[in-house]
Amino acid sequence: MLSRHDREATVNPSDGPIGDRHDILAEIRRRYGSLRKFARLQDMDPSHFSVALERPYPKAEKIISDCLGIPLPQLWPDRYHADGRRRRNASRADGRRAIQK
Repeated sequence: MLSRHDREATVNPSDGPIGDRHDILAEIRRRYGSLRKFARLQDMDPSHFSVALERPYPKAEKIISDCLGIPLPQLWPDRYHADGRRRRNASRADGRRAIQK
């Protein structure tokens, strides 16, 4: 397992946006070993984080951002404005919009 210093030094938050689910998952695996171990440490089911990697899920996105020490807009530039506000109708994985009745 990586030391705290190594975990924090893996990705530099001042670098450009990550924005790719595979890069985010790779960073979680580098720091925590697996998504399952990461989820266990957060006392959540791993499916919550899997969903967040595919489509907007604010609660899980915030936890990932906080644990990696990388701002939300850098992790998901298509979901968040540079100032951290959520974008309206943030991108969905399949491009569909919610049906309103």
